[in-house]
Amino acid sequence: MDETIAIQRIRQGDASGLEYLVQKHQARALQASWLILRDQALAEDAVSQAFLKAFQKVRQLREDAPFGPWFYRIVVNQSLDLYRKEQRQTAFGEEWVEALPAPGPALEASLERAQSMEELHEAIGRLQPEHRAALVARYFLGLGEKETARRLDKPLSTVKWWLRTARQQLRLALAPNEREFRKELKDE
Repeated sequence: MDETIAIQRIRQGDASGLEYLVQKHQARALQASWLILRDQALAEDAVSQAFLKAFQKVRQLREDAPFGPWFYRIVVNQSLDLYRKEQRQTAFGEEWVEALPAPGPALEASLERAQSMEELHEAIGRLQPEHRAALVARYFLGLGEKETARRLDKPLSTVKWWLRTARQQLRLALAPNEREFRKELKDE
């Protein structure tokens, strides 16, 4: 079965299509949600709710549109909604360290200076949830800035600001000393 057939089955009321989509997208959706929420139980809730919404609203998906990007937008939005409801910080789970993909080129310099992935995770965890959501959409899901803005339903200028602020905060947190960080800001 492929996504097109799965979506057709869902539109006909056959839940076996949803089962296929869950198997295909659940792991990546959990990782994306977890990067925003930093709580595995909340991430699982957000992803479950996202699958339910996708099932209920699958008729809104254009016939020619791929399921993945549409679904991941729902996941990011559900995660942000849950975060706002919970308003709490949680510890970063070590079990996800190996599962995280390599970041995009804009973060490579900071990563090279990071003493460990744990240090990076702690720095990401200190970001505001909207900034984390933008980073997840841009670097984890691989969306461009325009697509990230569209998926988060925010103006492009807001998403660019969030990404710039998040990158600066990560560089500051990961820089060996403040002088090096200030030099990097001038070079930007």
